[in-house]
Amino acid sequence: MKLKTENIFQITEIPTSRSAVYEALTDAKVFFSITGLHAEFHSEAGTYFQSENKKVSGYYLSLETNEYIVMAWRHEYFHRGIHTIVHIELTDMENGGTRIHFNHIGVPEEHAGWLTDHWRKDVLNLLLAHFKTLDH
Repeated sequence: MKLKTENIFQITEIPTSRSAVYEALTDAKVFFSITGLHAEFHSEAGTYFQSENKKVSGYYLSLETNEYIVMAWRHEYFHRGIHTIVHIELTDMENGGTRIHFNHIGVPEEHAGWLTDHWRKDVLNLLLAHFKTLDH
């Protein structure tokens, strides 16, 4: 089966430290408190995860605390056995905040539109709103 794919790239600037953003993305309780999406994370390279009420699953390929997260990632809507790569890099901003460089690589073409919206609306914007509220 030949699969047409796209990449999703988004940058989000969050008014908090890299460690707070990293924790929000790797600690299931914190992730749930911000997004409302249930998750099971073990946040160590080679470990299995599931999130978004078990619609998403995969494996952590590589993590560097407060620096980056790389996952083999799949959604239940994908063809059987198809995984994509999610690469999240965290960098410092001059104002003390964190810039999230989000890359979702190899997304099946038919899912790229709604996944782009989903990442922005249901994860990245919720992180931004959460930390903006704490900033004030």
